[in-house]
Amino acid sequence: MATSRQKNIFGVLLAAGTGSRFGGGKLSADLNGQSLLQHAVGPLSAVFR
Repeated sequence: MATSRQKNIFGVLLAAGTGSRFGGGKLSADLNGQSLLQHAVGPLSAVFR
């Protein structure tokens, strides 16, 4: 009988900083109705459920 092993895989999204070169807060900046942070988290949340 074949058995499967579930692996625990974790992801970390590093999102910090003052955004001085960007000109303000990068995480809350709007892009097409979503914050940049939401744009980064969205695809990752589909992979790491």
